[in-house]
Amino acid sequence: MPTLESTDYERFSIDEANNPAMPLEEAVKKAREMRVADSSCFYRVEAIDQNANAFRVEKVPIVAAYADFVSRIARSMFRYSRPLRRQ
Repeated sequence: MPTLESTDYERFSIDEANNPAMPLEEAVKKAREMRVADSSCFYRVEAIDQNANAFRVEKVPIVAAYADFVSRIARSMFRYSRPLRRQ
């Protein structure tokens, strides 16, 4: 009987296949090189396993990074701008 877990072909990503796993030092070096070559995006180093032994460099558009930052700031401002309720 099949389980509800996704199969390998459903989890496959061409971006991840083209972006091999590497040690932290190598990933940081590659991210720095990519940032110098392309200033229109941020390059983030992310761990791909639970033990943090393998890393990948992920390309993030600047617009998406700023939108995420502004939304987090707006949420925190909204959270603290509500009037206090008295009991």
